[in-house]
Amino acid sequence: MLSKRETIGRLVTLHWGVLCLLMVGCGDIEFLGVDRPSGSTRSSSPPVQPTQKPHSSNDVVKRQETSLDTARENKPLFYRLILHNETIPMGEQSGMKHIKLTHASARDVGELLSILYMPTGPTGTEKRYTLIYESPVIWEVAAKCVDVLDIPAINEISAARDNRKRDDFNQGIGLIYGATKRTSQETKRYRLARESLTKVLQSKDQTRARRWMAGMIAGSIADKKLIAYDEAQQHYIKAETEAESGSIEQMSAQYARACVLIKNGKPAAAKDLLTKLTTQFGKFRKTEVYERARKIQADLNL
Repeated sequence: MLSKRETIGRLVTLHWGVLCLLMVGCGDIEFLGVDRPSGSTRSSSPPVQPTQKPHSSNDVVKRQETSLDTARENKPLFYRLILHNETIPMGEQSGMKHIKLTHASARDVGELLSILYMPTGPTGTEKRYTLIYESPVIWEVAAKCVDVLDIPAINEISAARDNRKRDDFNQGIGLIYGATKRTSQETKRYRLARESLTKVLQSKDQTRARRWMAGMIAGSIADKKLIAYDEAQQHYIKAETEAESGSIEQMSAQYARACVLIKNGKPAAAKDLLTKLTTQFGKFRKTEVYERARKIQADLNL
């Protein structure tokens, strides 16, 4: 049996042995991401570099907001379509189209174009006329119609009656361009213009685009020049059938119909039509027609 002194001696020896084993084992510990302690006998392979700190969600949001701000800075707030009878200025800015006309005055074309593709603001002179659009879609489509409307004015009604070879569309538009407030035959002129455009609207030889345009312009003549609301409504209905389903052209025809219904003392029918319009054409919110339709609808709900 061991004495007390021998037992304590063995325990001390065992304690130092364990410490030595632990110290030897420390040579196998990896020091990740920091330099090895001095005097280490570990292999000379390079230490593992610390992993790059991932971007926080706030950093990602800030980068996205910066990208959106840059896009907004480059995107025009409005799109201008400028019609000219004189020399077009050199160079075009973003959101601006200059078109030179050959036959018709800038004001005449601009006013008819406003019937077909309503701008936010039309303004100008006889030789330079500007239409402002908030939607680039309307702006692009309106620009493509300019050439179709660049038609010589027919100043004398007798010239329209004598020239039966003239295309009905050109004759109708030409008669409108030749109208002045000083002539006593203005009503007769507009009736003849509407008659020519009605032939276009009913002709299978004309394209759907021209039939739609003829219907919209004939409807405007009946509505605003001849004060014939029932006839205007029929022209707009026919124009709507010529437009592609879900198109800007169909929306414009529906809006014109609703306006005539209100003038003709039928607000309930107008309200139903405007409700249909704002439901169906939400994709065209950034257009003058849609915003006006929404406002009139709200007024009718009061």
